[in-house]
Amino acid sequence: MTARPADSLRDVRRRLSIARRVWCRPAVSTIRYDPPVPVIASAGSLLREARSRAGMTQAELAARADTTQSVVSAYESGHRQPSLPVLLRLIAATGHALEGGLVATKRGQPVPLAGTLGRRVRRHRREIVGIAERYGARNVRIFGSVARGVERPDSDIDVLVDLPLGTGLFTLGVCVGIWKTSCPPESTWCPRGG
Repeated sequence: MTARPADSLRDVRRRLSIARRVWCRPAVSTIRYDPPVPVIASAGSLLREARSRAGMTQAELAARADTTQSVVSAYESGHRQPSLPVLLRLIAATGHALEGGLVATKRGQPVPLAGTLGRRVRRHRREIVGIAERYGARNVRIFGSVARGVERPDSDIDVLVDLPLGTGLFTLGVCVGIWKTSCPPESTWCPRGG
């Protein structure tokens, strides 16, 4: 980076700092594994198992798969993650095949408004809608983790409402205050579009 005569030392340092942040980011793996995987702990352990079953060294596998021994080592140690096509090519080079497909699981979907806060919202639904309507808010909706049924102990209730034109923040604040005293959990109210 060349400095122009008018550049201050602070400007040059700022640009260098930005360039470092952009260009010196660590590599991010493009493969994500959904734990728990029954037998396969990682792509590296699967590759190591296939190579050892074939009685091959890393160098022999690398030569067969048209790559280098250091790449095979990086995959097996978990320092790098191979893409799925690369993993399949490496496993094929050991004389094995990786079989797999999409299988529907019995894992149930979370039930909306099923947690502690969600049940409280259902129990106080009429009160919530009534308070909102008293201050001109319409179309009250719950969103976020509570609505999806995946709330945690630190979750709050996120409420989305439609407000008539001209409704100020003071009115919205009074509405939220009354709702919080009627239905105690922490909540965040968001007027649609604002």
